[in-house]
Amino acid sequence: MLAWVLLGILTAAFWFYHLNWKRRNLPPGPTPLPFIGNILDIARNPPGYKCYTDWSKEYGGVFTYWVGPIPVVAVTDYDMIQETFVKDGETYAGRIVFDYIIDHARGP
Repeated sequence: MLAWVLLGILTAAFWFYHLNWKRRNLPPGPTPLPFIGNILDIARNPPGYKCYTDWSKEYGGVFTYWVGPIPVVAVTDYDMIQETFVKDGETYAGRIVFDYIIDHARGP
């Protein structure tokens, strides 16, 4: 009996962590599944553009989706992209994705 109670508490803690706690400081977005994130949503609609447009309509110009355990913050509003990355680019200069975009914009 004690084992079932302990298992129930651990399961509840696991789901609370994955569904609430680790998303608390991020913009809203679709609810991820533990371990795989939102990969299934993207895979159902190849090449995945429909998911992004639907999420943009539902959650606004900035939303978070998950690729496995990694959160990805998407900025889809043009004016917000200009303000965030062009006018305030120094803030994001050390970020992995920003460096990837800059390196590929320069060419080979």
